[in-house]
Amino acid sequence: MFDIQKDKASMKLTGVLLGLSISILLLLLGLVIVSFIINFVNISSLTTDKIMSIINYSVVFIGGLIAAYTSKNKGWLNGGLVGLIYIVILIILGSFMTTLVFSGSLLLKILTVCLISALGGIIGINMV
Repeated sequence: MFDIQKDKASMKLTGVLLGLSISILLLLLGLVIVSFIINFVNISSLTTDKIMSIINYSVVFIGGLIAAYTSKNKGWLNGGLVGLIYIVILIILGSFMTTLVFSGSLLLKILTVCLISALGGIIGINMV
């Protein structure tokens, strides 16, 4: 349906959108679960940050895996694109809540999310 093809490279936008939407839904589910845990258990903000990092990395991995599995071609590209769009959405939403500061730390997070999502895409393409 929404295929972008150039020579042998193929990227299915439907797969990327499916992986992205599943990532966002899983993130929201993770946020609800963590908020219940925080409400009933006294844990530090450092622990909460670590839990949220694990959830973020897990959902982009799963999103990249699903995008690549759906596209059946160029898993690293489809997976990496899911991670890039995901982190851009989070940065835009986060900039509404606080001031956005571009730093090495932010660039490292963007790169890490893209690489983890691309790794999910590489594994997802090998599941086909």
